Amino acid sequence: MAKVAIVAVVALVAAGLVAAGVAAARPDGAGSMVGADARATASTGAAAASSVETVAARDRAVQALLQRRAAALRSGDLAGWLADVDPQQPALVAHQRMLFANLRQLPLSRLDWAPAPSWPGRTSGVPVSVSQTLGDLQSIYSPWLVLTYQFAGFDAVPVTDAYLPIIGWRGGRWLLAGDQTQTQSNYRWVEPWDGEPIIVARGHHVLVVVSASDAGRATALVSVADQALTQVASMWPVGTHQAVLYATRSPAVFSTFLGSGGNTGDYDGLTIGLDDTSTARAQHDLRVVVNPALVPPGSGRMPALLRHEFTHVAKWADESTGTPLWASEGIAEYTAYRFHPGDQLVSGQLGLDASRGRLPRTLPSDQSFFADATGYYDYGLAWCTFEYISERYGEGKVRALYESEARVGGTPDSAQARAGQARGFQAVFGVSETTFMAGLDAWIKLVLRPAG
Repeated sequence: MAKVAIVAVVALVAAGLVAAGVAAARPDGAGSMVGADARATASTGAAAASSVETVAARDRAVQALLQRRAAALRSGDLAGWLADVDPQQPALVAHQRMLFANLRQLPLSRLDWAPAPSWPGRTSGVPVSVSQTLGDLQSIYSPWLVLTYQFAGFDAVPVTDAYLPIIGWRGGRWLLAGDQTQTQSNYRWVEPWDGEPIIVARGHHVLVVVSASDAGRATALVSVADQALTQVASMWPVGTHQAVLYATRSPAVFSTFLGSGGNTGDYDGLTIGLDDTSTARAQHDLRVVVNPALVPPGSGRMPALLRHEFTHVAKWADESTGTPLWASEGIAEYTAYRFHPGDQLVSGQLGLDASRGRLPRTLPSDQSFFADATGYYDYGLAWCTFEYISERYGEGKVRALYESEARVGGTPDSAQARAGQARGFQAVFGVSETTFMAGLDAWIKLVLRPAG
């Protein structure tokens, strides 16, 4: 179906061009063409038709190339995988060899490439600086494609991303000559297997991807991850208790998943849903990505970080549009340090403010939560909120407040969301949010001491 769609769209465009030429060649208005004008128009139309057929044949050949590569990957045929790669580019061949070894380790139930449905038949130019490195290829072009893949047992829906290969003509056939996907603005992330050799390890409930240089740490990391998932499940028995964990040494992997709006120095890790085609949160196509600059494999901070991120995985489907960040991040921190509260570190300013009676009278807004000046402070206040509830009211109330806040609708920080947040305190504790905050402030003043 995809190949037919490409040909049909190209043919329609070409037909429009030919029709425009015919209309322009009828100066007498009688609907007939005469003399040289008619012959020129016929020649132009024939050339356009020939061009369309050439493009259609090229697109069919490239789609067949992609299908052969997908079949070779599925069957473990390295020679078949490399057969359509330009042999005169040794660096490209080496990269494709590495990519094959990486992909073969993954539990792929699907991996294929197809024309981008939003831009069927669309191509992108290849910069001269790139084309000059490709040798004596007779022709090159770069089609807009979509990569689709799915991890068996982990992804409830397929994952898609942009793919923009460079295709070149050499020796009477089209070959894979390069890849310029990462130069495009709509490219979303760098997958761990794109840039370096990896090791894939699987536990009872987790799929772990690490750099090949950390092969000796993979087994231990799987054990830590499985244990973290079990601990999260003991707090949240209803939820998703399996995860895909990326813990490679590549800064590019973490930074692209974080996106341009975040500073990589501010985050130990993140949890992200890859299916952006649906507004529903009940998806299992989630990834937990660790920041290698702050928490490399083997770090003592890894267990708490994974408990935090796996809480987001477990409760991903529960949250709504207006769920406040203090609730989702606070409960993840509470779960992470549930049996280790003494290991938790919070902003020294929080303890100092408590001692001076300057603690906030409201919980943090979403707008300010990740701000550079207040992020660490707000995380600490959010954790204290649930730690206080556990000590003062019991863990049942911890769950009850979070679940109430998770259902808050509306836009974050809107009047509707703030009203929904306030109703949660009234429903769970029988007091206003203001009264609750007074009790929280008094508790923080007692349990936190400024450093030094």
